[in-house]
Formats: sequence, C-alpha cells, structure tokens
Amino acid sequence: MKAPYTFLLLAIMVLSCTKTVDLEQDRALLLAANESQRKAHMENNPDLLLAGMADTVITVQRGQFRVEAKADMYGRWQDYFASVKYYAWDDLEPPVVEISKDGSLASVSVRKITIGSYEQEPIDTTYFAWTTGYKKVDGAWKVYKVTSTRTE
Repeated sequence: MKAPYTFLLLAIMVLSCTKTVDLEQDRALLLAANESQRKAHMENNPDLLLAGMADTVITVQRGQFRVEAKADMYGRWQDYFASVKYYAWDDLEPPVVEISKDGSLASVSVRKITIGSYEQEPIDTTYFAWTTGYKKVDGAWKVYKVTSTRTE
C-alpha cells in the first residue's frame, strides 16, 4: 500500500519542478533582441550590442569560423563601429523564430539588407541570410551563435 503513495509523491515532485515555457513571451523577447541588434548597428553602440551576448560567441562568416569570449569582443566592435556608418540594417521579411520545447534554446533567422559605408569607401548595399542562436542565461536570452552569409 505504501508504493502507490510513494509513486504519487514522486510524480507530484517531478511535475512541480517542470518549468512552464511561455512561447509568446519568449518570441516577443527574441524579436526585441533582434531589434536591439539593429539599434546597436544604427547607433554604432558596442555596449548595446554586447549586452545581449553570452560569455562566449561562435561566429560563422565569410567562410571563417571563430569562437570569442565576450570580454575580447568589445575592442573589435568598438573599432568596427568607429569606422562604419549604417543607413539601413533591416529585415527584408518577418524573422522566423524557433524556440526549443524546454525554452532554453532559440534561433532567429532572417534575410537582411544593410546599407552603409566603411571607412572612406562609397555607400554599399549588401543582402544577408542570417541566423542568430540564443540560449537562456539566468532567465534572459543571450546570443551564443551567429551565422551570416551574403546572398547578393
């Protein structure tokens, strides 16, 4: 007779530890993070950009793969933003947001257009296909992976 009560108690404990995932709230937060990245680029603001980054970020870009600590990224982004001027950094269509069932990982994929000039070069328009990987760190979505490729 004791076994059914033990099983019931264990089931209640397991269910009480199950985290509820609010997909709509997470979707809104991820879209806000996407907009924050846009704002950081338009305002040349490395602090805003890095605020949304995990401690380590994997980047795949231009056929290169790099793993960087957030602490090491600041100088590179500061130098980059000092030499670039964006006139557009926009999504060409609504982003596709995917969230894992447990709410711990997500991705935002989108096609982007950027219009800007780098150093003294003329204004350039570039199209990208872009995926940003996010993981939840202390309840907040943080970028841990970015893959981008020029499409035109």
